[in-house]
Amino acid sequence: MELLEDKGVKVVEIEADLDFDGLLAWVKGNIPIIVLNRGMDDVVRKRFTALHELGHLLLNIVPGTSYKIREKICHRFAGALLIPKPTFLAELGKRRHAIALNELFEIKASYGISVQAIMYRATDFKIIPKAVSDRFWEMARQNKLETGWGKYEGKEASGRFRQLLYKALAEEVISIGKAAALANTSVSELKNQLQLI
Repeated sequence: MELLEDKGVKVVEIEADLDFDGLLAWVKGNIPIIVLNRGMDDVVRKRFTALHELGHLLLNIVPGTSYKIREKICHRFAGALLIPKPTFLAELGKRRHAIALNELFEIKASYGISVQAIMYRATDFKIIPKAVSDRFWEMARQNKLETGWGKYEGKEASGRFRQLLYKALAEEVISIGKAAALANTSVSELKNQLQLI
């Protein structure tokens, strides 16, 4: 999230229905904003959603392309950013007869990409036979949230706002009271957090 913000894409999290993952919007016609569901607990899903929305921003998808195809293109874009093809092939190889679920769990833990997205890429690159893919998707239908299927320990939240807030305090651009109001915290709490050098 911080990388996106460093590149000029604002990332905003909102409270929303769990059916909503994210969307891309524009403010004043030239400021891209990726809106994500704050209630999305799965950091892997949140990373994928943010990069999927980045795909909508960066890719020149032909106007008139169906919704389903646009979504598929952006899914592929997100997967490619999370684990580029050379890395993917180094991890899985160019051709496989079988894949262990545990192997996929380890890739998920290393790269922060869901097991399902890994298998989409394996299918796209024709690494696995159709029978292996079919067996996997039958299992995945029973476990869409990937419960017990490995864990990515990375943190995905933007700290850019806090960083700018501390910078403004350190440079005495804003008062501690104004900073506390912006951070939605008390002045005493903010003073306890602030460590000026």
